[in-house]
This record gives sequence, structure tokens and C-alpha cells, in this order.
Amino acid sequence: MLVERLSDHPGDLVAAEERERRRVETEQEARIAAARQERDRARSAGRWLRWLRLVFTVGREKRAGARQQVLTVMPTAGEEKARAGRDAEARVAEGLGRGLSDDWTLFRGYSNARGEIDGVLLGPHGLFTIEVKYHNGTVYITGDDWTSEKYDKYGNRVRERGPMRDASGRRSPSQQLTEPSAMLAERLRRRDQPVTPQRVVVLTHPKARIGDIKGPTVQVVTSVRELLDLVDRSQVRLDAARLPAVADLIRRDHQYWAARKRA
Repeated sequence: MLVERLSDHPGDLVAAEERERRRVETEQEARIAAARQERDRARSAGRWLRWLRLVFTVGREKRAGARQQVLTVMPTAGEEKARAGRDAEARVAEGLGRGLSDDWTLFRGYSNARGEIDGVLLGPHGLFTIEVKYHNGTVYITGDDWTSEKYDKYGNRVRERGPMRDASGRRSPSQQLTEPSAMLAERLRRRDQPVTPQRVVVLTHPKARIGDIKGPTVQVVTSVRELLDLVDRSQVRLDAARLPAVADLIRRDHQYWAARKRA
């Protein structure tokens, strides 16, 4: 399987979290330096009461800085989440690469005005849009309404059932995938290359489970093996002569919307 990275949103999230962690450390160092300067000026001016107060201030800021250094060594919860998502997408790409021939192309990081799609898979058996979720929980689905609850290894519920939503708090995983997929399908139709994407959400966490499902709007699997089975069972057939044209439209559409976002 060929892989084209159109963007690296997971990597960008990790980098942003790392920058935020370093920013907090830098600001703490600046506060320590400012407190020291104030202390030294008070001493030079003979303002001994203020100098004494600032001695304690410097000590307090240094202790806070020492605590921050300990925290800075460890990734934040947001950073760990971003890395888990990035690594999950990479594992799905690697698994597809092992199972598919070079007749297939995986576009990673495609996006348009309605959002990003983790993977757009194009090949002889059709077009698949893929959303990867590294989610530890049992997922229940009714249409586009997704909820999740978590159990420990003994079967005890440790997290009450709650909605699964994106960072905006508005869209479920199926809506995250369906909205940009529909826009991509319309783009292909208007360019005389009509292909309906088969939408698949992949739950990659080892403890992810699927509970009751009623009227799902996407297909849901819990492993790359299941995803490969879906690809293999697909009744869609795309002529080899069409694949380059569809691939080019996917690239160009991503580039168009990326340029719009930068403008």
C-alpha cells in the first residue's frame, strides 16, 4: 500500500502540547528572575523591609519552579492523549500497509471545510474514509448518538455512561466522519468521478468494546483485521484507469481547503 501524508494533525497536536508545557516552565523562570531583580534593587536602596519580603518571594517562586521542573519532565494529560491518538493512527496505517497491495493508496490527514479525516483509503474495492479513536470504554450507538462507559478488569463500572464528542463538544465520531466524507463525495461527483465513501470508525484501544448498536450511520470495528475484512468484502469495484483521477481530486481538494485556511 502506498501512503501519502497530506497533513499531520496528530503530530501538530503533540507539538502544541509540548510547546505549552515549555511555555509554562519559561514563564516560571521569568517570574523567578523578576523577583530576584526586585530583591536586589530593594537591597541597593536600603529598603530592608521590602528586601526581606522579596527574599521570601524569591524562595516561594524557586520552590514553585522546582515543582514545575518535575512536572515539565512528565508529559501533560493533553500531551499523552495527543500522542495516543497519533500512535493509534500510525498503527492503523501500518496494519493496512501489511494487508494491502500497492494497488491501494492511503491519504493521511485529508481535510476540507467540514473537518479532517484521519485516513482516506482508495483502491480497487472502492473508497473508504476512516476515523481512528483510541478510546478505552464500551461504546453504545444509536444513529449519530454515541455514548460510552468504562469497566475495570473485574467487570465493575468505573465511569458512568456519557456522550462521546469531539473537542468542540458538538459532534459524535460518526458525525466527525460523515460531514467531511459527504463533502468529499460531492466534490468527486461534481468532477465526474462519483464514488461514495464507505465510512468506518476504528476503535483501536485494546479494551474498547462495542455495546448495543441501533441504526448506525457508519461502520464500526475494533481492529485493523476487521477493517481489512470490510475492504475485502466490499462489492464496489473501481476500474484501475479511474484510480489516478480520483486520487488527484483528493489531493487537489485537500490543497484547496488548506490554502483557504491559511489565507
